[in-house]
Amino acid sequence: MPDKTDKPKEGNKESPLVLPSGFSASVFAKDLTGARVMAFDPAGNLMVSLTSQGKIVDLSDKNGDGKADEEITVVDKLNNPHGLAFRCADKCVLYIAESHRVMAYDYDRENLKAINGRKIADLPEGG
Repeated sequence: MPDKTDKPKEGNKESPLVLPSGFSASVFAKDLTGARVMAFDPAGNLMVSLTSQGKIVDLSDKNGDGKADEEITVVDKLNNPHGLAFRCADKCVLYIAESHRVMAYDYDRENLKAINGRKIADLPEGG
């Protein structure tokens, strides 16, 4: 039976989360409307699909303070992007699932850009 020190902590004004003793949570980035899927690129940069905005953004923490330094658009003008995956060998490819297709992009790690998009599969419309 857990003792009183193992009781979950109450949420605070910034977060409604209730965490067990010994755990903590903090806000890494705010105001990401339509955020759906997250994936780390090979350099450890956090990529997030913003479905309702039709784009993929980078939320790097270059100074290591536990918060995103800025929001950089990696690729935009997408149709409800909801899936992300990286495959890197000689070069990196970023795969993005949209509502109607899957695209493969050459991923420029230095400039955080997805370029030279090509369709690799159609998906049925409507879910």
